[in-house]
Amino acid sequence: MIQSVKLFRFLLSISAIITSCSGDSSSGGRTLSSKKTIRSILVAGSLNADTFLPISRFPSSGENLTLLPNTHPLVDVPGGKGCNQAIACVKLSSSTHQTQQEILRVAFLGQFGNDAASHILQSALTSNNVNIDLCGKSKQHPSGRGYVMIIPESGEVSAVISPGSNFYGWSKWGVKNPTDNDQQHATALLTDDEIKQMISPHSLLQLQCEIPDLVNKRLASAANKLNIPVILDIGGEDRHMDRELLQCCDYLIPNETELERLAGHYTDENEDERQQGDDKIETTVQQAIDEIQPLIGQSLHVSTLLQHARRLQKNGANNVLITLGSHGSLLVRKDVSSILYQPSCPLPSGSRVVDETGAGDCYRAGFAVALLQQQCESSRNASDDDEVLLHCMKFGSAAGALAVTKKGAVPSIPTLDDVKALLSVNGETTMKCIPRGGADDDAFPFMFGSRINSMKDRLDLVSDSSPMSSPRDWLRRQATIRGLGCVDFNYPQHFHDWDAKEAKQALDEANLVAGAVCLRYPSTFAR
Repeated sequence: MIQSVKLFRFLLSISAIITSCSGDSSSGGRTLSSKKTIRSILVAGSLNADTFLPISRFPSSGENLTLLPNTHPLVDVPGGKGCNQAIACVKLSSSTHQTQQEILRVAFLGQFGNDAASHILQSALTSNNVNIDLCGKSKQHPSGRGYVMIIPESGEVSAVISPGSNFYGWSKWGVKNPTDNDQQHATALLTDDEIKQMISPHSLLQLQCEIPDLVNKRLASAANKLNIPVILDIGGEDRHMDRELLQCCDYLIPNETELERLAGHYTDENEDERQQGDDKIETTVQQAIDEIQPLIGQSLHVSTLLQHARRLQKNGANNVLITLGSHGSLLVRKDVSSILYQPSCPLPSGSRVVDETGAGDCYRAGFAVALLQQQCESSRNASDDDEVLLHCMKFGSAAGALAVTKKGAVPSIPTLDDVKALLSVNGETTMKCIPRGGADDDAFPFMFGSRINSMKDRLDLVSDSSPMSSPRDWLRRQATIRGLGCVDFNYPQHFHDWDAKEAKQALDEANLVAGAVCLRYPSTFAR
């Protein structure tokens, strides 16, 4: 009986090995996983010191308003799309319940100003574990500023941005400002190779339109050559984008207003000319309209959204992901291979909209984190899987929903645990990958694995003279097998001289996961 109790206690501890490696089985978690690798997101964009002004309503043209009674401006709150999204990527990828170090790192590329606000912004990033080694500091220009009018009763916001160093601090990148003299612009410019070196350590590039277009273009071009995915948030300055930038971005993410505005910069030169595949595209579009319009309601016209997205794609865009606020989000995939719709995520019970400032940034960061996480965990390209992309959209939607329940852009950013809890309430706790069984015909829904002691008798396969006498040695050997993703253990044979925690650490070092712990039922446990 004592031996049985020991077995039960051990199985409780060893379950952490499989749970941490294979997801939450209670939620239909992933069943296909590749080796863990360190992934990194580089966010290039703006950072602002925001001032919030609480008012009862937005002013009309020429009208002066005073703040709400008994309120004061909230000053120097860290914000700006780049800053918000960088911090959100960190918070949305790390959990207080993780048993290992974060596998996702976040770096930020931006320009600090020459004032006291820059220290506040720098501290906001570094205190949230965002790497700022790539950032510059402008000697001539102050930090960016945001002046945000907010109606507390509804959470609606309207803002005026003073770009400061976000626009005018990029001289080394070839951005010439009207206020710069020739001597200032004569600074040695960054070469394309130097920019590629900046980007090469990272797995995904995230951009916005609150920094000069030339900077975005050079970064996206370098990432494209390195085969690094690029996400471009259209939010920011209303500007025309040339085809080269559109073509370099894997995902354009506008809201419905930004979509219409951007599409208005282009024309369908060959709109009346039919091309091969147009019949199939028209069928896909009409099916999407018929299915999605009843879900969205009549306040938005799906046909118009799709028309604008198609115009961008005809001018070079790839995937166009449209955020629709409380109506959800709509993804028009490249060449209209499919059109995906994800409803918005309902707010937690008892919550209300307090401040909409950072919701869009949280959605975009959540989508990026989920996409990269799926790329890390799946044997297939996450961008090729409609189901995976829908889960990324849902994850982003949950992050955006939580962001509106608190004041301020950065203070309102939820954690990964917050998002998981909300998804759990709405019927999902993890982002699924390939289900076990019932997968696509061309998908292989399993991992390649091996029992840990498979190598102990095949010393002829070992190229070095290292000892092969213990489970630790066998695990080290398994780590050298190309394509192997998991190993199985026998209990109790493989746990005489190490505990579950030590085994988990060894798995992490070997870049492997546990597939199962198999009970061997030795006679010592017989009643």
